[in-house]
Amino acid sequence: MLDPASAARIAPRDAVRSVRALEVALTTGRRLSEWQAAHGFRDAPYDALVIGLDRPADELATRIEARARAMMAAGLLDEVRALGAWVPTDAPAFRAVGYREMLACATGELDVEAALAAMVRATRRFAKRQRTWFRAEAAVVWRHPELDRTRIVTEAAAFLSGGARPDAAPA
Repeated sequence: MLDPASAARIAPRDAVRSVRALEVALTTGRRLSEWQAAHGFRDAPYDALVIGLDRPADELATRIEARARAMMAAGLLDEVRALGAWVPTDAPAFRAVGYREMLACATGELDVEAALAAMVRATRRFAKRQRTWFRAEAAVVWRHPELDRTRIVTEAAAFLSGGARPDAAPA
């Protein structure tokens, strides 16, 4: 086994991370786990202000659906059909949210409305996973992108000019 520590950490069915660990070991002669241990990924050499743009779930859902419909109107299905003509349909790109659902439509597995509904659902799930991930980051200051626009600019300017940290509580 090339990298027992990575093998123990990576889920057995996670082909992407398993292949990456093998690539690193074979191309560098050093285990991925060694690279990661040496770096630590815990260093915070810079003081950063991280502002997360936050919308209420219902507002976000409405925007996701509108964006998906706009992408369809702009030719997403035609783009996927054209790509499918020269890119293998099992290529990683077709696993992306939106492309996966439109490929199912292009191949006749779903009709347009079902594909659009699946794309909206998948995008909402992805957004929820992102929100969950970033909520665990204590340093993120959450703000509404429009309602708190002035506050964001003021807080960013204060941080950049003197390191002042904003109150993490939303407005």
